[in-house]
Amino acid sequence: MFLVTIIPGKPGRHVNHTVRKLVEQLLLFWKGVFYSCTARYPLGRTVFAVLIPVVCDTEAAIMMAGFAAHNHTYFCRRCLLPINDIHNLNPESWAMRDSIKHRELAFESKDASPARRDAIYKAHGVRWTELLELPYWDPILFTVIDDMHLGYLGLFETHLRKIWGINHEKKGGDGLEPMPEAKKLSKASLRQLLNEIRGNLPILRNVLMAENKASLWYICFMLNLRTGLRNKQQLVEQILQWVSFQLYELPTLYDD
Repeated sequence: MFLVTIIPGKPGRHVNHTVRKLVEQLLLFWKGVFYSCTARYPLGRTVFAVLIPVVCDTEAAIMMAGFAAHNHTYFCRRCLLPINDIHNLNPESWAMRDSIKHRELAFESKDASPARRDAIYKAHGVRWTELLELPYWDPILFTVIDDMHLGYLGLFETHLRKIWGINHEKKGGDGLEPMPEAKKLSKASLRQLLNEIRGNLPILRNVLMAENKASLWYICFMLNLRTGLRNKQQLVEQILQWVSFQLYELPTLYDD
């Protein structure tokens, strides 16, 4: 075990000054370090060493490997699936990240002005990391998210129960019924909103934006659209997209 440093508190995204200490040592071992005497080789031995996996949680991966935050447009470390399409579960349709392109963007970011650096991050979700000074290190293949936080710390359970709302003991907890808070909405107000959507007036966007998120969630649920979106704007956009392509009748409301 080689302990490089201990960072007190919660580190920010700028940890390159610390990572650089490790990289300097690893570059020496990439070329080979000669030990004049070891336990098994009294006449000396040349030792080579490389860093392959970087095992950490998502937050640490952002800092260590130079990826974007979990709420960035390109949130994934493997592919370029936009966060607006996060419900796309067909991996064959995902555009995968390219290690060579990633490295080129990272090196450009390293020497760029602050404005250009921010533009690269916004457009590609790439930051510079000192680990890229290692000529063999692949940030896409070698960044491993550990299972400790998913299993032992209960994050996977939290994601299922709190974010996806899965609870088989409650009606709607399996995803086959609307969320309980959505079912409490007034049937009359929802009927009026459905009529607005059916009419597809030029002011429909303004009408939808004036509604609360729970109403929009319920409409998306009824239309079999994505419901796990981050904000009201995204719910509105996919309803408008549905209206522009669908000619089917809107579904009936659940009884009060």
